[in-house]
Amino acid sequence: MPGRYQSCHACNVYAECDAGLRFFDDRPCPATLVFDDVAKRCQGFSTTCGPQIVNPGPGPCIKTCKGKGPGNYQSCISCNVYVTCMSGGVMFDNRPCPATLVWDDNVKNCRGASATW
Repeated sequence: MPGRYQSCHACNVYAECDAGLRFFDDRPCPATLVFDDVAKRCQGFSTTCGPQIVNPGPGPCIKTCKGKGPGNYQSCISCNVYVTCMSGGVMFDNRPCPATLVWDDNVKNCRGASATW
């Protein structure tokens, strides 16, 4: 759907979509402003993105399952996918979250917003 949307990467940037395609990812808000996905604009306070997320990029993502126990972890590919580690270090990356959800590594689940991206 055309419009502006909360970025997966940070609170002070947003994505812009049109015709079902993402045209601009990480468009910056003016200095000191953050994007609010309800208001669909940059403003002084966001009800949809926590103040702890101010720099683009993933949190503690993993690139290998070596030394990890079985379970799901933050992928380094994107905010809307995750990694599943199996016993023996077998890794399945790029596992998609349902549409409109992003991976939150704090709760080990796909959610509407993430504190780890």
